[in-house]
This record gives sequence, C-alpha cells and structure tokens, in this order.
Amino acid sequence: MRERPPSCTVADLLAASDLGLGLATPAADLTRPVRWVQTTELVDPSQYLRPDELVCTVGTSLLDRGAVTTFAEAVAARAAALCFGLGDVHDDLPDGLAEACERLGLPLLALPYGVAFLAVADVVETLRGQASQAESLGHLVDLVQSGMARPESLGDTLAGHGLDPRSLVVAAWPPGSAPLLLGRLEGGAVAETDDQTVTLSGSLRPVLAAADATRLRCGYADPVALADLGSALSAARLAFAAAPNGGGACGPDDVASFSLLLESIPRERLQPFLIRLIEPLVAAGGHASPTYLDTLREFLDHDLSVGRTAKAQFLHPNTVRHRLSLIKELTGKDPFATDGVLALAVAVRAHERSRRG
Repeated sequence: MRERPPSCTVADLLAASDLGLGLATPAADLTRPVRWVQTTELVDPSQYLRPDELVCTVGTSLLDRGAVTTFAEAVAARAAALCFGLGDVHDDLPDGLAEACERLGLPLLALPYGVAFLAVADVVETLRGQASQAESLGHLVDLVQSGMARPESLGDTLAGHGLDPRSLVVAAWPPGSAPLLLGRLEGGAVAETDDQTVTLSGSLRPVLAAADATRLRCGYADPVALADLGSALSAARLAFAAAPNGGGACGPDDVASFSLLLESIPRERLQPFLIRLIEPLVAAGGHASPTYLDTLREFLDHDLSVGRTAKAQFLHPNTVRHRLSLIKELTGKDPFATDGVLALAVAVRAHERSRRG
C-alpha cells in the first residue's frame, strides 16, 4: 500500500494548456510533487497547510509588503507551490511577492483572470489519476520482468488502450517520465516501474514522436507479441543504457555497434590500450604533421584503404604504407590483420574518449 497518494509536478501543471499558467520564479524547482490543492486568503495559513500542497489565493489580504512576506514564508515552509489568481483583487502580482518566492525557493504560478481555482484542482486530480494508472501498470510490468507474473496479466489493461497483444513496441525512459509522456504518447500505455518509465505502443512512430517532443532519452525493442514482453523489456533497457544522455532514441540496430560497445567498457579496462598502443605512437610522432596517430585514425576511418587515407592526408600512398609499417613496429599490432585492426581501433577510440573527459 502506498504511503502517499500519487502526484503530479509543478512542471506538469505549467504544461497543462487549459490553465494557461505562467511561471514568475524561473529558478524554482519545478519537479516538486503536487498532491493537494487548497485555497486561502489568510495572511498566515501555515497551520492549515499540508506538504506537497498547491496553495491558491487571489491575495485579498496581501495589501502591503509585510503581509506579502509573512504569507510567502508561511506557504514556503510547507507547500509545494503558490498559485496566484490575477484580476479579481490584483491585476498584477503584489509588490515583492515574486522576489520573496524567488528568495524562498517557492514556485510562484500566475493564473489568468477567468480561470477558476476549481479548474486547477480538476487538472491536479486528472494528473494524479493518470499517475496512479501508470504506477499500477508499472507494478505489473515489474512482476512480469521478475518472472512473478505472466505477460498475459497485462492483457485487459493493454486492450483498454486499444493495443494489439500480437504486436507491441516496448520502450524504456528515464524514471519519473510518466507525466511528460502521458500527454504525448499517442495510442500507448505508460507504466512507472520501480526504476524506470516504460511505454507500450502499437508501433515505433509514437515512441519516436514522444522522444522528439520531450527531448528525453529512450531505448526501444523490436515489436513482440505480449508473450515475449519480458525479453522486450530487457532489450529496451539495454538500448536505453546506450542512448545519448542529451536525449534521443536508441534501438536494436544502434546497440549492435562497435562505438556503443566501447562506451560500455569502464575506462580503467581500456587504459592498457592507451599505454601500449597509443603512447608509443605519440612519442615517436614528434612534431610530424600528420602524426602517426593521425594516419592510423584516418586509415581506420577510411575502411583500411591506403589510397583514400593518402588522399585525405595529402600523402603519397607509399608514405602511408611506410607509416603503417612503422605503426606495426611501434605497437606490435599489424594494421592489416584482423586482430591488429581490432586492437588498434579500440586504442584509438579509447584515446578519443579520454580526450573528451
């Protein structure tokens, strides 16, 4: 049983287009959970406030800076955020309110005239309901992943979302992403698991569209039948681990790549490649231009073509061959043999990774 009811966040409320809320404290933490809504016109409502509450007011009692400061401090001590309704008493935010909220780290939302606080409460309730559904589905997904439940136990829920159990696309997202995805994953189901957000959809298109709209990183698996949900969850999580941190989608074809394999190897495991293969090339290269390392990198990037490497570096092909021969002598790895090419490629990519920091 949950200790606390599901919540939405301040950011979710700002994203609710029906409300038209504006943010008056840009530096505030918008990830704060909101579980309740309360309206008050007291200067000091502290004894009536609950944690994770959105406090709504039109500022009837906020007629001077002293009252504004007292009110802001009382709300900031317990509530998640403050929603100020414009137009009924104050056409603009009372003097000093935004500054006080900014100082206290309290998110301050401005509600346009004509939008009732009841509408805000309705949106919070709707978002909380969606969060509850995502958590319930996430619990089932966790049970399937752990082998404690059969995939078929999700059948009715997925049918309610109009999904065909014969073809499902599973995608993994950062934990806590459910509120962002609920309004953007067309025709899909969103599940908030213990450590990740998971979506199930009928095709890849809505996954890619949601990744583009939210700028979130995600990993997806090939379409599977519901009976194979467990393997698809594992594949999606693996793809998520390989997805770029800055956002974007990563799928099975992307995971099966040399570069991503190297990125998954701890730096300390790659250190011997730098010491034994890169350092001798750097030391022997001196001030030559291009360096031996430059030539090796171009050779690998041009699919082991001497002619294309020579053209890229403005060298004679025989000069490139001579350099590759020296690289073999310095490293003990033949750049024309499979084992040598693999070792040198690992070394070059590890060197590039170390320079990125």
